[in-house]
Amino acid sequence: MSALLGSSQAVAPTGMFVQINSPDLMAGDTGGTLHTKCNISDLCRIAPNGTISVLANDFQDARGVAVDAPRGRLYAIDRAAGASGTRYVWTFPLN
Repeated sequence: MSALLGSSQAVAPTGMFVQINSPDLMAGDTGGTLHTKCNISDLCRIAPNGTISVLANDFQDARGVAVDAPRGRLYAIDRAAGASGTRYVWTFPLN
């Protein structure tokens, strides 16, 4: 993972790192942890060693994930189901 984050050029793939159902909207932090929408309604954290943990399991329609390293926060956008189109910003600590 550190080779991917630290490289200034494309890095050749070396095989499967971890298997996630329905990954989308991935963001990485400076420690090599990845954050992604996973499964149908979850937000997952993937540690550099491949350990997966679920941060939230009640997203309606995840629309974006962003890392704010200086503030130690992860932001995720969720759009409400239905006609309202209301959006929510979820925040999580990076540690």
